[in-house]
Amino acid sequence: MIAQTDADQSGDFTLVIDKQKAGTTLNLSATDEAGNTSEVMKIKVLDCTAPVITKVNEVSDQSTTVSGTTEAGATLIVKKNSSELVRGKADDKGTFSLNISKQAAKEKLTITAVDAANNSSEENS
Repeated sequence: MIAQTDADQSGDFTLVIDKQKAGTTLNLSATDEAGNTSEVMKIKVLDCTAPVITKVNEVSDQSTTVSGTTEAGATLIVKKNSSELVRGKADDKGTFSLNISKQAAKEKLTITAVDAANNSSEENS
């Protein structure tokens, strides 16, 4: 048991629990004053946390890849002037390397990571 509380007279309640890992299944039940226990309701913890791109390696006018690290399995989207250049996935360690054509010097590229729950990182440039 990770938490217990009493319902108010309307049957409403709030449980305060520690942060749970996405995908964790919580079992919830209620017991009345006579000791009767309800059926267990299973609640799956949703992933609401956006991935973070922890590193993007330098891209120069001679580069043919955009590489770095992020959340494992995240989809990376590289754009130039809001047009998508390339899309790919990070591996099971969060490493990614996406092929691009050489870009003009000082060209601004942006990269975004999107996880399996469709949470998007902030755009990095």
